[in-house]
Amino acid sequence: MNRVTFSSLCLLVVLLIVHLFFRSMLYFSGDFDFLAYHLPFSLMHYDATTFIPMDHLLELYEAFPPLPHIIQGALVVSTEHFPAANLVNFVGFTIMCGTLKITGSQTNIAVFLSLCLSVPLVIYHLTSGYIDFFVGSMVASNFIALLSVYRDSQSRLNGLVFLVTLFMSMLSKYQAWPFMGINVSCYILLIVFGYNKTDFRYSILMLGLAIVVFAIWPTRNFYLFGNPTHPLSPPIVNSLLDIDGTVISKKLPQQPENLYDHSFAYKFLYSTFEISRFSHPGFRYSLDQGFESGPKSPHHRMGGWSLILVCFFIYTLCRTVVRDGQYRFPIAILTSYMILLMFIPQSHELRYWLFIPFICSFIVATRFRSHRYIPGICLILLTINILQTRDRLTSKGLSFEETFPGEAREYSKAKARINPGKIECINRLPYSIYWAGKDLNQVKVKDCTM
Repeated sequence: MNRVTFSSLCLLVVLLIVHLFFRSMLYFSGDFDFLAYHLPFSLMHYDATTFIPMDHLLELYEAFPPLPHIIQGALVVSTEHFPAANLVNFVGFTIMCGTLKITGSQTNIAVFLSLCLSVPLVIYHLTSGYIDFFVGSMVASNFIALLSVYRDSQSRLNGLVFLVTLFMSMLSKYQAWPFMGINVSCYILLIVFGYNKTDFRYSILMLGLAIVVFAIWPTRNFYLFGNPTHPLSPPIVNSLLDIDGTVISKKLPQQPENLYDHSFAYKFLYSTFEISRFSHPGFRYSLDQGFESGPKSPHHRMGGWSLILVCFFIYTLCRTVVRDGQYRFPIAILTSYMILLMFIPQSHELRYWLFIPFICSFIVATRFRSHRYIPGICLILLTINILQTRDRLTSKGLSFEETFPGEAREYSKAKARINPGKIECINRLPYSIYWAGKDLNQVKVKDCTM
């Protein structure tokens, strides 16, 4: 391994992480989903806002896994600084790296971090209040923990880490649940077929705890609402249970119109390989993937993992399968993830599935941890990504005060003097929360957008 190249890679990784951290801490995320429900939900957990989201979003608040919003709320309340909500993704990043350390994975951390940071969506999401990066970190952490159990079933620490990361993944977002089902199934098989050779009572205890942790939030929702994924009704759940909920169809508006009639598998592959960049001009990355946005755009919600990086992962993983049998188990699990993804709505929205490139990065950084050419390749990949996401890295961000609409400021001042306790309807989605006042808790307002 070339020391100069490796040192250059380490330096670039550190500088980029520091830059992203301070950018996240200083600049307010004024993105749609963050204002519409991530920020309101995080503040509502601590009774720190007088804003009431629209009725549909209130249903989400009551049923959605709450962990990312609890963390976001704690960050905002403890610092009294709204941009601190963005740091939830750095919490996820830290947990993922901590899992590597605790489980004793023989991973080249510099290579791992550089590959993660070579994903365009990672740059955008680490500097936003969206929680998709956090969710991806939790799923990847549980994958790493599962492999540690596979390697060393005698370690009770590894079993505990698996349960903790499983719990955090199940409490992060619905999109994590199908993949946690695969992980729990694998964990059960490891116990049943003797890979977990600890004492019988301990094995039964861990098996029971894994099932309980996996089932606790879906069971809670089924008990309260009659639907484990309330208020949504994914096709898989809808085919198994007769439940009420918003059916997620193939013709969601969050995709190009020309893909409406294609299968989920086709859309996933179309997005992964960024096909639209070859068929239509003007493709570039954004927080929501692909630009320009809107169903009439062929780039709408397409891409985000970088075609160059995807090709690199395919090559290295295929080479690993052929040459190193000990990695066939983790690659088999990863393959099962990919197959499952092809049956899931929104499969093309790659920001929901960031754990895929995280897991690929982990396998490559472990299998090729001492390879002489890998640091140089990672340095090239990271440099390419910095260049193609430079608009996000260098554009001037705005503070919370700078994003505050003047109309909302005047309204909240006037209402605070007249009748702050009366709930007024505001139709400004996603900006309605600003009408609650300068600290988002001066006057009571409800988003009544239809």
